[in-house]
Amino acid sequence: MYRTEGGGRQFWALWDSAQKVTFVVPWLIDEINRRSGDRIKINLESLTGTDDRGVEVAAKLFNGKVESKSGQVNWQGLRSKAPGHEREYQLVLVNHAEATDVTIMTPFGSAPASARIFDPAGKSREAEFSATAKRVSVRIPKQQMMIIVWTPVE
Repeated sequence: MYRTEGGGRQFWALWDSAQKVTFVVPWLIDEINRRSGDRIKINLESLTGTDDRGVEVAAKLFNGKVESKSGQVNWQGLRSKAPGHEREYQLVLVNHAEATDVTIMTPFGSAPASARIFDPAGKSREAEFSATAKRVSVRIPKQQMMIIVWTPVE
């Protein structure tokens, strides 16, 4: 809500944003599940499930910044919940366009431990990245998805 000229109030901006979120979050979770060949299984209602390794995860806000040259990359954070993985954070990047370079500014004090990329058929392989403690650079191929894993994070 914000005030308009003359002292009136405007609710449209917040209502419109809230409506868009109700469509965007389920759409993004569905994209992640589908693009992994259903190897990642996140429930649309609870936002919990398992990653492609079978590790229990929950959706978690990413307190960093993601920039892509194409502007066509969406992302979702996942926090591992399984014993032995509870200090692990995963960032899922979904590329909707041509191959693109992505820069991630992270809140973590360490470089990622690993990265996996998924082709359009959902097959994964190790992915290359360059990193410093607070910045990660990757190239995501056309229409593919990448998971970057940090461990440990607090």
